[in-house]
Parts: sequence; structure tokens; C-alpha cells
Amino acid sequence: MKLSAQAKRMLQVIVLVNLVAAVALSLYYRSGDVFPHLLGLILGGLVSVAMVILLEKTVNKIIYGKKMPAGFAQLSYLLRFALALFALLVGSMVESISLLGVIIGIFSYQIGTYSLGSTLSNKQKQIKDEMSGAGEKEEADKKEE
Repeated sequence: MKLSAQAKRMLQVIVLVNLVAAVALSLYYRSGDVFPHLLGLILGGLVSVAMVILLEKTVNKIIYGKKMPAGFAQLSYLLRFALALFALLVGSMVESISLLGVIIGIFSYQIGTYSLGSTLSNKQKQIKDEMSGAGEKEEADKKEE
């Protein structure tokens, strides 16, 4: 599967966050007590990767696809939410998997999403500004001067 630059960037950030967390947890525990946390990181990281791939497929189907069902984007969002919920439930119910590790792994998805600002092209930034209303505010400020 060919991934966009944004999806690749998100995956890089997810892997980096999970590696940094694994090193930090290993340094903190320095014993076999770290294994439940590492298992949680692996579970949360894999769910984050799956969420990125689902998001990429959804966006590609909406943009490049043909006619999509009315609630396709909402269904995809609910599926990604259900994946995260499932991982959190596993982390909370299975004693050999740390909930803290799962939480860190899942939140790496959000950190990856916030890191996308650096991969946007100038045209994409302009579209983002127009959609958020920032472009209109700048034009209004220029007219006032």
C-alpha cells in the first residue's frame, strides 16, 4: 500500500514516541517489571498504526473514490474509536499488560496528528487557513489598515 507523506510522518512519530517511552520505562524500572509496560506499548502502538492506516484509506476513498455511502466517514471514525477502546479494555483487564503502556501507545496517534503541520505544503497551509477562517481574518485586518 502506498502511503501519503502525512501518513508516513504520523507513523514515524508514533514509532519514535513508543521507542522513547520504551527506553524511559526501561531506565525507570531496570528489571523484569518493565515487560508489562512494554507489552502495553506494543499493543497501543500497533493500534495507533492501524488507526493511521484506516484514516489513510478513508481519506483516499473519500477524495479519490467514487460514490461513497452517506455515513462512511463517521463509520470509519467509530471503527478507529472502537480499536482504541478495545486496546484500553485489554490493557485494563489483562494483568500482564500495563494500562499505562497502552495509553502512551494510543496517545502517540494524537501526537502524530499534531506533527502534521510541518509536512503541509504551502497550498495545503493556505487551504487549512481558509477553512479555519484565518484567511478571512487577515483580509479583514488588511482592509482596516
